[in-house]
Amino acid sequence: MTPHTNAPIRPATPADVASLVALAYTTFRETYAEFLDAGEIEDYIVEHFTTAAFDAMLHDASSSLLVTTESARLIGYAQLCVSAPPPCVPGEVPIELCRLYLRREAIGKGHGTSLVARAHAEGRRRGCKTIWLVIYDRNVRAREFYRKMGFAEVGTKVLYPRIQEGGG
Repeated sequence: MTPHTNAPIRPATPADVASLVALAYTTFRETYAEFLDAGEIEDYIVEHFTTAAFDAMLHDASSSLLVTTESARLIGYAQLCVSAPPPCVPGEVPIELCRLYLRREAIGKGHGTSLVARAHAEGRRRGCKTIWLVIYDRNVRAREFYRKMGFAEVGTKVLYPRIQEGGG
């Protein structure tokens, strides 16, 4: 897995929080617009992508938040979280790649590959030997991307229970 871009990737800082909130709003909408109801997407965004949420991620020792930029503008981010994997995840000392999002115009240019490579490096830096993630089953593009990155499907999990159960 060789990175395909020279765009800088670095740990997020408190100065990035406002830009991360805006980026998360945009990328989550772009990712799920074809799959989910617009109102449910907005409810999820308002609840999970707040200034307080990103501040908490930055100050959580069990989380690593990485950003990538192009011309000093945030174009993507990845978050690693130390969390208990589902029983189907094999491997020792696991860490979850809990988020990886890119602006639509950055997709297909190597930024995702670079973020995954950096996430692997960060996981190794933390002493982790296994990286796992959850992908929305209808997001074929993401499933194919991660397959190319060497990930294998090992099980299923309800990703957004309130959304999948009809809202909340």
